[in-house]
Amino acid sequence: MALNNLRDFIKAIDRIGELVRVTHPVRARLEIAEIADRAMKSPGGGPALLFEHVLLEDGRRSLQPVAINLFGSMRRMCLALGTEKLDDIGGRISEMLNLKVPEGLFGKLAMLPKLAEIGKFPPPGEIRQAAMPGAGEARRGGEPG
Repeated sequence: MALNNLRDFIKAIDRIGELVRVTHPVRARLEIAEIADRAMKSPGGGPALLFEHVLLEDGRRSLQPVAINLFGSMRRMCLALGTEKLDDIGGRISEMLNLKVPEGLFGKLAMLPKLAEIGKFPPPGEIRQAAMPGAGEARRGGEPG
């Protein structure tokens, strides 16, 4: 299953039963961190948490929910990376790092699938369109984010 964005990933975590939705009002300052700290210290890394009613410093409700500990378990890491075991990813990375240019035309043609996989990654520093264009603009004005 392809997870194209954070929303898809949160839905997938919810489907496998590893997401706890916190609907009770929780203050962004200190309370979320305290709750998350306790959850993350539980066996297996604890559940992913989605705070749906976040209170800002001035008492207003945040327009955005807060998700924490999304990658806090091996199962969720594997889900995010689209694999059954993290060792599979390590093996693929090792193969890519140890690529040797083969001799002969058939050897080079056999290498094309690996090169296509590498080609999926954007070059460092490339910025693609944000999921929420303009979301960071309000914070640039000096307001805490």
